[in-house]
Amino acid sequence: MNLNDDMAYRRTTWALERTQLAWVRTSFGMASAAIALDKGATALNKAKLLEGAGWVEGGFWGGIVLASYAAVQLAIATMIYVRRERELASTAQLPIPWMPVAVPLSVLVSLSCVAITVMLYSRI
Repeated sequence: MNLNDDMAYRRTTWALERTQLAWVRTSFGMASAAIALDKGATALNKAKLLEGAGWVEGGFWGGIVLASYAAVQLAIATMIYVRRERELASTAQLPIPWMPVAVPLSVLVSLSCVAITVMLYSRI
């Protein structure tokens, strides 16, 4: 592999990693929004009940759906990232990486989204 090919390979690898980290950041934001949505719906429901105007319960479903979506979307993005990273390595005739760099963080955030989903669902 010559210098230009090596630089192109590194640029592409870094671009894949930046994209994956953007998906991690998006999922983390959606999980945070899920918690905020659940807390906001709970507070609004309590305020309406104190006024005597019962509000429709079930605002927590928005948080559950958002946290679940964040976990699934990050799992799919991670699978695509690993596949593209391996395709790139095989195209460049380099050893295929066993675990690309951003995968551990992706797994950690995805498991956090699942834990948030379970936590919100257990409140039902």
